[in-house]
Amino acid sequence: MSAELTLKRGNRIGNFFLNYAFYFVFLAVFIFFSVASDKFFTISNLSTLLLQSSYYGILVTGLAFVIMSRDFDLSVGSVAFVSVSVGIIVMTKGYPIYAGLIVTMLTGAFMGFINGIVTTRLKVPAFITTLGMLIGGRGLGLILVAEKGGINIPLKMAQFPMFRIGPFYYEVIIMLAIMVAAQVALSRTAFGKVVFAIGNNEKASEYMGINIKNVKLLLFVLSGFIASIAGIIYVTQVGYLHASLADGWEFTAISMAVLGGVSLFGGRGSIIPGALVGVVLMVMIQNGLTIMGISPYIQPFIQGLMIFLAIFADSLKNYRGR
Repeated sequence: MSAELTLKRGNRIGNFFLNYAFYFVFLAVFIFFSVASDKFFTISNLSTLLLQSSYYGILVTGLAFVIMSRDFDLSVGSVAFVSVSVGIIVMTKGYPIYAGLIVTMLTGAFMGFINGIVTTRLKVPAFITTLGMLIGGRGLGLILVAEKGGINIPLKMAQFPMFRIGPFYYEVIIMLAIMVAAQVALSRTAFGKVVFAIGNNEKASEYMGINIKNVKLLLFVLSGFIASIAGIIYVTQVGYLHASLADGWEFTAISMAVLGGVSLFGGRGSIIPGALVGVVLMVMIQNGLTIMGISPYIQPFIQGLMIFLAIFADSLKNYRGR
């Protein structure tokens, strides 16, 4: 009997560390950089770190819902690129900024709608559908932007990042507002329960009367819509619409979500604190290594190692949960 109790206790301890490992890693990385460099733990740098996290935090929010439903959206970077390109072009034609912003978000939602329709109605796997959107969308964005050599955004829009509340830039406040709203929807509403139910067992959800096609369609629309907002936030920071905007965002965002405990197997995860911690952790590693003067060629290796460990832990949790 004592051996059985010891085994159960060991399993509980193992599950505890698997479920909360990324919080310990976050704390360890934060302490390491704070000790290693006196430039890291400053109000100015921490404020900048959150600013650099803002558009990724928004992007991951929409993507996380899709992943929790046991699907993928590889197109979020291209969706952000195309939607912002269309919106900025509208602004350069003399239309007001708010009109361009509305067009940007509608374009992102429409591209997400196309992903959702092809995936749920034509039954093309989401991986293939969104991969096609990634490639095709990037090509369309290049047609819109690259031939013009890039596009300057309106001056008033470029001045948005100047606004702060204390040490927090407006982009950070928007990120937190979106992530908090998403977490409330995920944990406090029937919609969130439906997303988790589909991610855990799609067939059982269908037997329960859940319209899986409509829910997944909505999730892809939501992912595209939120990706367009992330694109807006990014372009206001750089002040210029360039041809490499959002290139590779999709893989970085998936990595951040997994680092934050959003399971690639669906049915598990949170926006706050989970996805937020994953976003800030990845940006913090890049920020800290840069401050320490570590070679930029080493940074992708360290980030890749972190991602590998996160995926390994996610797989192990899924195996132990069977």
